Amino acid sequence: MGYIRRHEIEILLRNYQGIKAMAESLRLELQSVSAESQTDVIESFMFHRNFDALPKGKNTITDKTGNIASRPTKMDTRAEIAREISGELFLFSTVLQKMDIALNTLRPSEKEIIELRYFKNLTWIQIADRTLVSIGSAQRCRAEAMKKITVVSRISIDDYNRLIEILNL
Repeated sequence: MGYIRRHEIEILLRNYQGIKAMAESLRLELQSVSAESQTDVIESFMFHRNFDALPKGKNTITDKTGNIASRPTKMDTRAEIAREISGELFLFSTVLQKMDIALNTLRPSEKEIIELRYFKNLTWIQIADRTLVSIGSAQRCRAEAMKKITVVSRISIDDYNRLIEILNL
């Protein structure tokens, strides 16, 4: 299994806030789908209906489980959606955790330069002015930080490609 390199790490850092927002959105979406599934089950029992919301017929299989299992239901669709959302959420959460761990290994000066460059999108001149170091020193510090982030994060190429595909980048 291969791991991403500096270029891909830079793309993730530039999109870090968007990745965090997407993870939160997926969390909320999963909660919503789960809540709807629970509501469907409760309503089906309350109104003596099958899970697909159709009234029970006279000539149906007497075993409720057989009746439910004999055709696709909203529950099946929601469970499939929930599985897909869960997979995406797991991917996003894993990548974010790896990035956070990697960022926390940086020296304060390295972390500051990474944040200014990728999270605040400042130019090298602005970074040099804020950190009171030369542009060359700031760039060397960033290069050292990127090496650390790349080594520590160990994000697989497959995970990276799936994440980029989901984000449409």
